Amino acid sequence: MLRPFLVLLMLAAAARAELIATFTREGATDTRRDRFPALSIAKGEPATPFLTPGKFEVVWKGKLKLDKRQRLAFSFEGEGSVELKIGGNEMLKREGTLAGDPSETKRLNPGEHDFELIYKSKEDGSAMMRVYWQEAGFVRQTIPPTAFAAEETEESKAGDMLRSGRLHFAQQNCAKCHVPSEGFGATPMPETSEIGPILIGIGERVT
Repeated sequence: MLRPFLVLLMLAAAARAELIATFTREGATDTRRDRFPALSIAKGEPATPFLTPGKFEVVWKGKLKLDKRQRLAFSFEGEGSVELKIGGNEMLKREGTLAGDPSETKRLNPGEHDFELIYKSKEDGSAMMRVYWQEAGFVRQTIPPTAFAAEETEESKAGDMLRSGRLHFAQQNCAKCHVPSEGFGATPMPETSEIGPILIGIGERVT
């Protein structure tokens, strides 16, 4: 039988102060963990290293954690298309220029509330988005990462493995010997073009 503190440790490991973000582009998907929902992607850049450049959609899911009852309103900045849902209810939806009047103020009780934010980039694949909250007791500000929590999913674990492998590939300079026949695409990692140290005549050049 697991002791209570072990159960708490397991739950803490599964739920982190972040959100699960799933990016979709032409049927391909990539899932990762984000500290908070925000984007800034230029035209011609991919939304993630594992998708091609162009129009995409991303969905952030997790929990919004509140320590006390609050009356909150939400708003956006950026361009594209975005919809915010809390507790399964639509709070605010915008398209085009995302700045504008905040949502209606909603009373939220302390505890965890289902959080879902759906964002679609512009047609050219460029994206910019931030989400804010405000209350009578504080001015408009971005939602802090500590207000979010999400349990890992099989998709997020697979995304972590992909990113870990990509990091090792770059750190070990694997591109010098392992180059795919189609190359590394239009926006490769800068590390793939790095040149390692030249050791010819090293004994004569250093002491």
